[in-house]
Amino acid sequence: MRLVWTSDNADQFRAFCNYLQAKSITFTTEEQVVSDWSSEQYGTRKYLLWITEEDQAEVALHWLDKYLANPNAAEFATITPTIRSTSSVTQYLEQRLRRPIVTDDEEVRKEFSGHIRLTAFIILLCSLIFLSEFYAERRAKSTPKQEQIVLSPIHKALLFDYPLSFDLANKIVLLYGADALTHPQDLPEPGRYLYSELLKHPAFMGYYPYFVTFFEKELDKVPSQNPPLKELTLFEKIRSGEVWRLISPVVLHADILHLFFNMIWVLLLGTQIEARIGSFRLLILMLISGVFSNIGQYLMSGPNFVGFSGIICAMATYIRARQQIAPWEAYQMSNSTFQFIMFFIGILALLSLVTFFLRVFQEISLPFAIANTAHLVGAITGYYLGKMRFFSWQLHR
Repeated sequence: MRLVWTSDNADQFRAFCNYLQAKSITFTTEEQVVSDWSSEQYGTRKYLLWITEEDQAEVALHWLDKYLANPNAAEFATITPTIRSTSSVTQYLEQRLRRPIVTDDEEVRKEFSGHIRLTAFIILLCSLIFLSEFYAERRAKSTPKQEQIVLSPIHKALLFDYPLSFDLANKIVLLYGADALTHPQDLPEPGRYLYSELLKHPAFMGYYPYFVTFFEKELDKVPSQNPPLKELTLFEKIRSGEVWRLISPVVLHADILHLFFNMIWVLLLGTQIEARIGSFRLLILMLISGVFSNIGQYLMSGPNFVGFSGIICAMATYIRARQQIAPWEAYQMSNSTFQFIMFFIGILALLSLVTFFLRVFQEISLPFAIANTAHLVGAITGYYLGKMRFFSWQLHR
């Protein structure tokens, strides 16, 4: 694809596009508004003409030179000045040229008011779920210790998996208090039975502990006491039909800061994507990237992870892919913003490696509960989705 012409004359631009349409030259257009307040041309439009097929670019440039030399030549005048084509590109161009000139601020307000239905719903849903969990936690803290719950009902229903061992541990805490799990020898007979059942049904907590064990064996260290993989059931609740768990952890958040920063990124990135590809295709993009990132994180660390950040990383790399292959879609994400997101993912990956090596070589176990596998898988998934035609911007809907 090649940029062949930039013009501020709407009538000439329209006429030449009609001529290219008649010559069967495929093209697309882009509109830019001058946003420099110090410029005398602030608020005016410029029209950019892109030739889609590279082998047609020279032909288009040839006709453009002739047109600019004499726009009133007979061969150009024979083309009807008003576009009447079923082409989505030409219909879009006609609609844009008929609109009054508006400033950037007006464009932004229009975009936010008309294209954030799904984005607004996601922000509202995540906020309501967080408030519900916060209220349930406050109520739990006001009850006697032995009645406190391990997880709220919402959390249990939306976590990626809630295996039998989690349920047994929850029952023990409900009946005998949180200290019961650390002092099982003090439990009465029914409690000891529940604890024995808990030991018989270990939960899958990811392949990470097994990676550690493998390297410890290679270094002739005493391996960790991990249950044999053949005794574990992966995707326990999902296998029983609770398929919503593949995506539902994304609407859970650990604290108010986690929710706030995630929703800011959803607002900044999601509104742009929804304005260009619509709510339905944005939903498909979120579902695919969310499922892949959740599965990747589950396989690495087990079911205890929450947050929308895997999808946010996917949206960021999706936008970067569209900027590379379709710059006329005009996504607004600077190189510095994208580099910051990639730097964030890279730093977390480095910290994960540091904690791994400290565990293996120094036998130092550091808590590091950030779901970075979801970030990495989401970023890779979003980039490849951005290269798919299905997720490209349709100029005319």
